[in-house]
Amino acid sequence: MSETRNLLEETANKVFEECVTQDVRDAAEEGAWQQAAWATTETSGLTRAFAEEEAVAWEDAYVLFRAAGAHRVPFPFSETLIAGWLLKSAGLDVPEGPITIVVANDADATLSRVPWGRDAAFLVVARGQQVQLFEKSQITAAPGKNMAREPRDTVEVSGTPMAEKGFETASDVARHLGALARSAQMAGALGWMLSTSVEYANDRVQFGRALGKFQAIQQQLAVLSTEAAAADHAAMVAFTAMGEILPETRIAVAKVRAGEAAGRAAAIAHQVHGAIGFTREHALHTATRRLWSWRAEFGAERYWADKLGRAALAQGSEQLWPTLARA
Repeated sequence: MSETRNLLEETANKVFEECVTQDVRDAAEEGAWQQAAWATTETSGLTRAFAEEEAVAWEDAYVLFRAAGAHRVPFPFSETLIAGWLLKSAGLDVPEGPITIVVANDADATLSRVPWGRDAAFLVVARGQQVQLFEKSQITAAPGKNMAREPRDTVEVSGTPMAEKGFETASDVARHLGALARSAQMAGALGWMLSTSVEYANDRVQFGRALGKFQAIQQQLAVLSTEAAAADHAAMVAFTAMGEILPETRIAVAKVRAGEAAGRAAAIAHQVHGAIGFTREHALHTATRRLWSWRAEFGAERYWADKLGRAALAQGSEQLWPTLARA
């Protein structure tokens, strides 16, 4: 791991441990914008990773998205990062403040399921071949939410964009970036879920010994560990392959694999925790509900699996194995 990546990971974990407490997550789920937590994160400089002239490399930035998922960050950190990259790549200035992003069809007047649409200071709309930037005064948001009670609002924008630039395949690029971000966030949440499940199994005593001493529990935790590791590796490979040309196949693989892991691992974690894992007081749900939500955003497994299948058919049977070997 590079020195830059180590520094980013250490900084992100330190910042999120300080400002993203369970009280902050609970208040966010009740609909309160967490300005103090956002301000602390913004002051750290992490939100500008892609916005400055010396941008962070994607392979190093992976740890930022993963940390956001592990800490279940309740504000648009990942959205701000990918929106900043898209704006900068389109030749537009990246404003300060929380930014959200949405993929829109050419004729869409109403934008659906916009992350933190009501709270963001700016909205980036990837519409066909255009990247558009709107400010908060131009945004009217009807509140909505996902299963994790994160804002997913219905938004209408008014007036002309404060900035706009042509960008080839803007909407496709934005969807790929969103899938990439969610894959890393899911990998982070899976890693946290594994750690808390192992800790609980070692601490909880049943029938005179710790749960973790039972072979059935050990087997379940081994499967959970495998799922978390597979999702982490698939996402990391996709980030490492990022360059001037998007690694579409690897992003698709990462999103599919993370989504599959989310379903299997969440079931195991709840089984290991038993009844307490289903209570509001226990933190497990802060990960599992996000996993179930994120796996469907920016394309669920079926969407990306279809992409992979069509790409394989287009290459022909003779190229299938070489393609798999290169991946």
